[in-house]
Amino acid sequence: MLITLSPLLFLVSCDLTEQHFFEKQELQYAEEQSEDVIIYEITGEHIEREIRAARVERFYDDKRIEAYTVEITDYHPDKTLKMRLETERLTIDEIRNTYTATGNVIIEQDDTTLYTGHMTWNQNSDEIYAPNEVLIVRGNNVLRGFELSSDIEFSRIELSRVTAEGEIDDEEFSDIDW
Repeated sequence: MLITLSPLLFLVSCDLTEQHFFEKQELQYAEEQSEDVIIYEITGEHIEREIRAARVERFYDDKRIEAYTVEITDYHPDKTLKMRLETERLTIDEIRNTYTATGNVIIEQDDTTLYTGHMTWNQNSDEIYAPNEVLIVRGNNVLRGFELSSDIEFSRIELSRVTAEGEIDDEEFSDIDW
């Protein structure tokens, strides 16, 4: 009986399909790498934006830029500070025109400062979205929450699960839309 089962065991145990040990792997290498980079966005004589990064990697096929230890500074036409963003890593999607910041993200805009770990900034609409926890400080007022949706000027802020510390007067309180 053992002799009759051995050919059957051989057929079942042998895999006759071809093994691909050396298949082509898609590796993501940057086509261009630079260190200590400063990029200026200029309109006419006016510097609108300055981007500083410790390292920049450019991926031409994906139309994507990865930048590390980044500081973005936007200026008003009179050369005064409009907005400043700091982050550990910034991904620029040139197709969608979005900036995705990860790692200790700080945005300073006038008297408002935003702290978060991850956020996306749509350059087309100047809208920002932070899916995780955020801390917003405006003067002596502090907002904590999740799922931030706002314009870059922080004139319209939407948050989920909000806690707040600070002062509010009766006039401002009556204008709140519940």
